[in-house]
Amino acid sequence: MGRQKMRQIIVKPILTEKTINLASELNQYTFEVSGETTKKQVATRIAEKYEVEVESVRIQNRLGKIKRFGSKSSGRRKNSKRAIVQLNKKDKIDSFEIK
Repeated sequence: MGRQKMRQIIVKPILTEKTINLASELNQYTFEVSGETTKKQVATRIAEKYEVEVESVRIQNRLGKIKRFGSKSSGRRKNSKRAIVQLNKKDKIDSFEIK
């Protein structure tokens, strides 16, 4: 096999009230990922980047919302893909903590 280009898998963490509660109560962390990313790629990248043990990964493909421009034209916001990562009970990611 040839050498693959290193592409960005994890785009950014999703920090909302709901995802912070998931992180503190259930040890589940939410990230926006690139569109062609698989569960295995997400698990290995999170384990490498944050030095944690990943138990499972769930993926959500989110359709962009319809946005109206005036009375006759409309468009759509971009589609996104999210990964919800379940970590081992002993592991945590500090960037999701409320300070």
